[in-house]
Amino acid sequence: QGQILKFDAVKTNAGNGYHPNSGIFIAPETGYYVFSWTSRIKHYGSTGEDHALELIINGQIFGSIYMKSLTGEDGQATGLATAHVNKGDDVYIQTHHQDPGSGAIRSDFYGRSSFTGWKLY
Repeated sequence: QGQILKFDAVKTNAGNGYHPNSGIFIAPETGYYVFSWTSRIKHYGSTGEDHALELIINGQIFGSIYMKSLTGEDGQATGLATAHVNKGDDVYIQTHHQDPGSGAIRSDFYGRSSFTGWKLY
């Protein structure tokens, strides 16, 4: 199992479904939700680094992104998924369950790694 990412700079939390201490969104209502997650990776080495993140709904992988930082550059990737979620379901972003990657996830004034979701209907 991967490590759950905790997004601590919470801008909006209507319904108080997101819990920044755990990194888990607990659906306040049943419905169709859109989830988006973006990650920035910091380049440190001479050969580049990589990272993969997974969208998890109730312990099951629902989506994933992969990014690779080339020599001298930071990398970024965004995932988008629509899912039917029941009230009380857990939704979160974790590092890849088999390959944690070699890069450092970055979130600073140059750009934020983020996790967002909203109910369609």
